[in-house]
Amino acid sequence: MTAKQDKPSKKGVKKYRICVVGAGHVGLVAAACFSDLGHKVICVDSDKKRLQGLRKNTLPFYEPDLEPLVGKNQRRGNLQFLSSLAQGVKKSEVIFIAVGTPPQKDGSADLSSVETVARTIAQNLNSYKLVVGKSTVPVQTGRKIKETIYRYRKISSDFDVASNPEFLREGKAICDFFHPDRIVIGVESERAEGILKDIYAAIEAPVIATDINTSELIKHASNSFLATKISFINAVSRVCDLAGANVEKVAEAMGLDRRIGKEFLQAGLGYGGFCLNRGERVIVKDSEDRILIISVEELFEKYSPGKLEVLSFNLNTRKVDFRSLSLMSRREYKGKMIEFKTAMNRRIVVTADHPMIVSKNGELVTICADQIKENDRFPLFTDIPSLDKTINIDLFSLIQDKELLASIKVRPLNSDFRNIPSRAFKLLKERKRYPSWRIHDFKRKNYLMMKDYLFLEKNGLLDGFSREELLLFTTKGRPTYIRAKFDLDRRVLKLLGYYLSEGHITAEQTERGRRERIVFTFNEKEGSYIKEVTSALEYLHIRYSLRNIKQDRALRITTSSRIFAYLLKNILKCGGNSYDASIPFHIFSLPKDDKLTFLSSIHRGDGYVYFPSYTPSVSYEYGTVSKDLKDGLVVLFHSLGIVPHLRTFRSAKSKALAYGIRVSGHDQIKLLPLFKDEKVQEKIDLRLQSFKRYIRPTGYRRISKDFCTVKVKKINSYYSDENVYSLEVKDTNTFITSEGIVVHNCFPKDIEAFTYISKKLGYNFDLLKEVRKINDEQRHCFVEKVKEHLWVLKDKKIAVLGLSFKPDTDDMRFAPAIDIVDSFLKPGSLRSPG
Repeated sequence: MTAKQDKPSKKGVKKYRICVVGAGHVGLVAAACFSDLGHKVICVDSDKKRLQGLRKNTLPFYEPDLEPLVGKNQRRGNLQFLSSLAQGVKKSEVIFIAVGTPPQKDGSADLSSVETVARTIAQNLNSYKLVVGKSTVPVQTGRKIKETIYRYRKISSDFDVASNPEFLREGKAICDFFHPDRIVIGVESERAEGILKDIYAAIEAPVIATDINTSELIKHASNSFLATKISFINAVSRVCDLAGANVEKVAEAMGLDRRIGKEFLQAGLGYGGFCLNRGERVIVKDSEDRILIISVEELFEKYSPGKLEVLSFNLNTRKVDFRSLSLMSRREYKGKMIEFKTAMNRRIVVTADHPMIVSKNGELVTICADQIKENDRFPLFTDIPSLDKTINIDLFSLIQDKELLASIKVRPLNSDFRNIPSRAFKLLKERKRYPSWRIHDFKRKNYLMMKDYLFLEKNGLLDGFSREELLLFTTKGRPTYIRAKFDLDRRVLKLLGYYLSEGHITAEQTERGRRERIVFTFNEKEGSYIKEVTSALEYLHIRYSLRNIKQDRALRITTSSRIFAYLLKNILKCGGNSYDASIPFHIFSLPKDDKLTFLSSIHRGDGYVYFPSYTPSVSYEYGTVSKDLKDGLVVLFHSLGIVPHLRTFRSAKSKALAYGIRVSGHDQIKLLPLFKDEKVQEKIDLRLQSFKRYIRPTGYRRISKDFCTVKVKKINSYYSDENVYSLEVKDTNTFITSEGIVVHNCFPKDIEAFTYISKKLGYNFDLLKEVRKINDEQRHCFVEKVKEHLWVLKDKKIAVLGLSFKPDTDDMRFAPAIDIVDSFLKPGSLRSPG
């Protein structure tokens, strides 16, 4: 059918019973406007909470003039909201499909929701229906809808398929619907064409009637051309800057040419997200190669994007790696949040429009969060690029507490400070105005104050003294020492593991000042574990006491040291008790065997081995009330290729939520030797040897060394009013949460989709690739121009007028303001052009 243009006739116009499938930006606006034209409209959506809100005239997003339009037509009886698509199909004559078509990793649109709607329509045909595609879809989707209805219909009822793309701007949607530049309909029969013209008869606008394929392409071509005009004039503005020309006058003159037109020729920031709940945590590496687990809220508050790399997953190579964090954003959000719970009890909360990566038929595809269904599969990472670092702890460099620093004394382990040059003590006397008796005290007792030691070291007066051979202490009399510098070797790793599972710190104020005790408590039968703790304390030269608590049948190791307590709480960030326990970030950078050493000691301290009586299997179980410790253990296990099962519970003795971590499966248990003593290990080995055949792990599906997949078991949604956060990771377009789930970035949809459609049809649309590149560069150029005019940005007040990606909306997705504001607040964070 060739395209033709005419005006709709208003004589004897019939009103129709219309079903609009989808209550998003497109569907809800269409439903409200069709009903205002006098048609009887049923709007169907699968989200029951959204429907409950709409029935009370509570909209899931802001769009000017939409709320009164919805309320008015519900009161008139022209608009109702249902959750049953089958009911909507049976009661209607015309069905508009307006469901989401989110982008996938290659730019293609995910049409699974369109296909599902088509099947449901087919199964509920009871009379002639006109099925109209209104979602943004690739060319030939109408043909696929038609084939699907033919394949699944139960009765030979007649139907037509048509296309009616929307050209609504967010913030101007109601105005655009009632006063459009044109109405495009793609049809295959005169009957379908007549119905659509009748539906739009009250609207004064040209009607472009054509075939379905042409209609579907008009939408993509229009959006892409507008983006091309924007990027073109932005590129011209760059040339004008270099040439000393006025881009506004250039655009004005160009726009007066009727062949070009003045719209979208205003040079600016380019065309413009999807977000996470603030509590979601990600895995990052800072400029010092420290691997940290941090919430997206804390990440936004404390760090600049250019300073960090985020653990991500390359969708092409399917490898895990750290990639540069190029952008962070925060926005207020009122709308639907979706919580996913998977097998192995993984969990994530995102906004309804967040693109998620799922595994389907061996392929990793991107689907909008609200389109994901139970039994879809999320990828989990099972590897971290090994840093294989040797970690050295130098307390001289790491202690920051001024009060503690002032009280720390330094004593050599195997040498004598009396051998240092006499002028060193003379210099101290002059610098500090020490009395003679104090200098004599230093020499007699063979110690220096830490600040004095550092002063002399800096002035080259301590040759022959190595920090590795120094002890630190604070008290008089019989002090508790600690090595000033030492490696985080396996003795110390075992000590840290036992501390996290069996240790705590107590503090009290005495006449001599603050006193802190570090306490380890073991069962009296755990002699080998006690020996490992005492051996590590002796290596560090930390004095301890060992006491038998008969009534508890326990042995308690106690040491009193403010410096050791500071090391555990403030440097290694282990926490002071079981509620704030956390794995030191240093552990993640260690070689595999050192990680296993740490894990074995933490499990020996507070874990147990479970031997089911009905099967030869075996599992390691560990529980904690600390979320930080739970997240750290999960990341550590995943870095070793092990996928633990998680659970949450409340113990009878505590009101706090607890976390259980279980490792099971022949191959996984085999990777974790000596998690208990040798006697228990013998029993474990016998069980592993009794396996007669390989049993595939339950709960997850191993794909490669770098990732596995888990099934989505439960989906909950709720409406929220909160701050949400977005991340953009360079190159890979993904990041990984602390529970191991691989999550997609956000990216513009229309350009990606049309580029993909063109490529699929056999044409490499390089122009559109350049359009996107110019758009990305424009924000960087704007910031540089501001810097040029203001010279120094520090202490300048900069006002930003307009934040959302379009006027009169609350939508921050793709908003240029995110990049711009972030650059002003955190210089150097904006992605470099190209």
